[in-house]
Amino acid sequence: MNAREKTGYLLSRLSEGVKAIQSTEQFKAVLDCMASFHAYSWRNSILIHLQYPQASKVAGYRTWEKFGRHVKRGEKGISILAPSVYKKQEIDPITNEEVEVETTASYFFPVCVFDISQTEGNELPKIGLKAIENTHAETLEKMLGFADRCGISVEFVELANCEGISTGGKIKIQKDKNATEKVLILVHELAHELLHWDAEKRPKLTREQKEMEAEATAYVVANALGISETNSTEYLALYYKSYSLEKSLEVIHETSRKILSATRDNATADKEEDIERSA
Repeated sequence: MNAREKTGYLLSRLSEGVKAIQSTEQFKAVLDCMASFHAYSWRNSILIHLQYPQASKVAGYRTWEKFGRHVKRGEKGISILAPSVYKKQEIDPITNEEVEVETTASYFFPVCVFDISQTEGNELPKIGLKAIENTHAETLEKMLGFADRCGISVEFVELANCEGISTGGKIKIQKDKNATEKVLILVHELAHELLHWDAEKRPKLTREQKEMEAEATAYVVANALGISETNSTEYLALYYKSYSLEKSLEVIHETSRKILSATRDNATADKEEDIERSA
């Protein structure tokens, strides 16, 4: 099996793993939970930050009750603006019958929400993640050197709601991860840097496609490095809707090989090819 065939095989295996996770009741509960926490408008995001800067996941009183949590005594609500929704009667143009239609008005009224830290009760549904052993500490330094040669700066900082972020020429990674976890996160963000910041070269990529390509690249690299446990299938299950990984086979393959070149030294110059031929 040559390198490109190996990449195709791995992507096929990854896709099957993602679909298997999405079919479980646990994952459906996670999606139901995610659907209950809204992406607020920039205006409301500012209001939330001004009143409760440490907020991470906010929802109304009833939504928290739905998940078996209740607002702690004495907690003060965070005020945001909600659009007014009302129902009116309209004539259906096909049946010519009167029907009730839900309409959003152009005015807003204040409502209260609460951050998860202001509540207590049941744990929210989440996907179980595998523990990743710290087995590749030496690889991290080589990956950092590769990023530097590409003109990409890497910082290890405290991140609130993610493990890593790519901002075009700069990568930030959660500092409390072990070295092997940092390698996997760094590969994911490097893939974003190499594949997704040139809008002219690859225009109109969806977020789903970008995340699938980045994590698939991390999965292929991890396999070549012999990192047996990753959380790629769990991560991609949250993004996968309709996009086929095989559509990005070429870019994932080339990006994986480019990043893997950073792990080579005189003693292990053919490590990547040896692993690929053994599959």
